[in-house]
Amino acid sequence: MKIRQLSQGNNLASGIVPTGSSFMGTMTYSLATDGNPKTRWHAADNDIPSWLALDLGKLCTIDDMKITTAPESLNYGFKSLEIYRSDDGNAWELVRTDKVDECKAARVSNHAGWAKSTRYIKITMKDLCAGNHFSLGEWEVYGSNAPAATTASAATNLASGIVPTGSSFMGTMTYSLATDGNPKTRWHAADNDIPSWLALDLGKLCTIDDMKITTAPESLNYGFKSLEIYRSDDGNAWELVRTDKVDECKAARVSNHAGWAKSTRYIKITMKDLCAGNHFSLGEWEVYGSNAPAATTASAATNLASGIVPTGSSFMGTMTYSLATDGNPKTRWHAADNDIPSWLALDLGKLCTIDDMKITTAPESLNYGFKSLEIYRSDDGNAWELVRTDKVDECKAARVSNHAGWAKSTRYIKITMKDLCAGNHFSLGEWEVYGSNAPAATTASAATNLASGIVPTGSSFMGTMTYSLATDGNPKTRWHAADNDIPSWLALDLGKLCTIDDMKITTAPESLNYGFKSLEIYRSDDGNAWELVRTDKVDECKAARVSNHAGWAKSTRYIKITMKDLCAGNHFSLGEWEVYGTVGGSSAPGTCAGELLSHSSDDYPCDTIKDEATCLKRYVKLTTGDYHQCVAKKATDTAINCLVDKKCA
Repeated sequence: MKIRQLSQGNNLASGIVPTGSSFMGTMTYSLATDGNPKTRWHAADNDIPSWLALDLGKLCTIDDMKITTAPESLNYGFKSLEIYRSDDGNAWELVRTDKVDECKAARVSNHAGWAKSTRYIKITMKDLCAGNHFSLGEWEVYGSNAPAATTASAATNLASGIVPTGSSFMGTMTYSLATDGNPKTRWHAADNDIPSWLALDLGKLCTIDDMKITTAPESLNYGFKSLEIYRSDDGNAWELVRTDKVDECKAARVSNHAGWAKSTRYIKITMKDLCAGNHFSLGEWEVYGSNAPAATTASAATNLASGIVPTGSSFMGTMTYSLATDGNPKTRWHAADNDIPSWLALDLGKLCTIDDMKITTAPESLNYGFKSLEIYRSDDGNAWELVRTDKVDECKAARVSNHAGWAKSTRYIKITMKDLCAGNHFSLGEWEVYGSNAPAATTASAATNLASGIVPTGSSFMGTMTYSLATDGNPKTRWHAADNDIPSWLALDLGKLCTIDDMKITTAPESLNYGFKSLEIYRSDDGNAWELVRTDKVDECKAARVSNHAGWAKSTRYIKITMKDLCAGNHFSLGEWEVYGTVGGSSAPGTCAGELLSHSSDDYPCDTIKDEATCLKRYVKLTTGDYHQCVAKKATDTAINCLVDKKCA
């Protein structure tokens, strides 16, 4: 049998010795990347936070990272991980902060990659599980030695030489110094101008790839910890794109802020949460992208809501539902007093692709806006799936907020407004929904429910309300955990590797009490080593609540959900757990599936590798007939070294 060379993910960190903040005794940096999760790097006591950094030697595409904590204790893991990238090992850009709630020995957490190609990576560990130091068994970085995208330094800085406008400046430290190309000069806001803002007119519609912001060079005091990013087509009506958080405070701090899909002419950044001192100050604000629209702006796309009269929770007098979608943001829908939360719903008439939504609050007062918006979709107007909860901190009259679309095609949309800015009712000037009358993707109900009829395992059940009722296809029956089994978990063996598109979970039909507000989702190739995919939050508590949970890239055989933060009562209960996707797919880089055989049925030179740990660590999977073949490669990744059979389950 001939096996072709595989194009699989490569552990770029293998054998590269990191640098770091500290180590103890013989448990040095090299043990974090030696390929053996049973050895470990151990930070010095009280070195909190701790960090490790890698020089990959050249620009690389980063697909994902896998981090295994110390094998002998649950104490030494992190609950918060800051991930940084750099082109030179000096100027670090924060990519993302990942949270991991679970604390256990040899915990495996998976951390997604990012778009920019990268040479240097740094991870900063915070929020120690217990004990007085951090410790890792293994840090793996998967990707390839090929740039994923041009780095910011090589792209076009659209802000270069354009003088911003702003909320204030002091003395000679004017707006122009924020974009003069020199991070050692600085714009300085007036004292006590908190929050402060800067805005740019790029002169034409542009694609925004990312932004790089350097704080003042001479002090850690004047940086922001919260940054609101806005876009506009005309410089008057501003849409909130996103709020970014940056925890670190230091002089000349560099933070990276991802771009967005809509092409943009005007950009505004509002700085909040001052590190220290009494004013904000920036050394440089760089905006990378190109002078070409990335996508049609909302105003040029089709407003699917135009002229469709919503239904809702209430209205007052002549300020009826129709005024929310009449095309005039100066008229308004007004909810009844004390109808909090309030909701509006639309029937678009057919399945549609939803690109984004634009919501304008009442024109005459800052009082009546929402600070929290729950967005739901439905195929029939009865069973609602929570798509997402968006937060909007700013309260002002005629505030415009932009809310991203979602993948599933949708006929019915509902928005639930919570956290009133002020006053005693909600009010909207206009609700716009942009997209097209064509399904974006097959709805979950039409796809394959991989969980159907498979009996889960779990942490507990009560009486006749057993595990099988969670996947029997009937949301009116239910699985019921034992009292005080908090958190509770359920796990599924799908029988073979599958692509997971999304999951739909319906809580118990008879009470709002037994739902979860936090759901940890795990995947596994063998049912033993679990990787945390994501933690989803669901704020609403009601009977037969439907929540939708997005899939993930890695093909998966075993899925586990851990329910936390009980709505009320003393146990969790589910009416139905549905898992949508397709059978098939390649396993994650560096993993194998199936049962290790006592011998190889093929004539390859390395038939002596029998232990599961070695196979899981060093091999990639290839399906051949009735077997999963674990194909090992040399360190250079240029030739197959040996092959071990793994029989399909």
